[in-house]
Amino acid sequence: MRLAYDLTESLTVSANARNDYYNERRQNRIAIGSVEQPQYAEDVYEVQETNAAVEVEYEGQVTETISLRAFAGGSYRYESQNENLGSTSGGLATEGVFTLENSVSRPSITDYFQEQAVAGLFGDVNVGYNNIFYVGGSLRNDWASTLPDGNNSYLYPSVNTS
Repeated sequence: MRLAYDLTESLTVSANARNDYYNERRQNRIAIGSVEQPQYAEDVYEVQETNAAVEVEYEGQVTETISLRAFAGGSYRYESQNENLGSTSGGLATEGVFTLENSVSRPSITDYFQEQAVAGLFGDVNVGYNNIFYVGGSLRNDWASTLPDGNNSYLYPSVNTS
């Protein structure tokens, strides 16, 4: 979803947010009498990503010969992955019963969870002269939750001309 509002003819504020989510439940069954050892496994997998951003943009003439295009904003992204995997060990105790509890030995269980958040601020400025010469620069700084406190920031500067 994106919302935008023109404050003036040259100044626009916008915001957007979106969420992607999916989950899967998978099963693997190998029956007694198969070439392979009989077993049962199930896997529940879940992924989520949420993104949001706010931007302010200006585009207009400062003077008759100088144009300005500038924008600034902030963004936030959160993502997580969760997986639960279980499988029987040593075969199936009872034919045709496909559950983790039907494992001959103690079932193998794996739980996995990972999450990450990144917040960022950014800006870009482009100044033109007589629609012939342009100079600009941009700057972005992100802060990631997966990096150590006090050292979780990274900066992206750039300068350009045309």
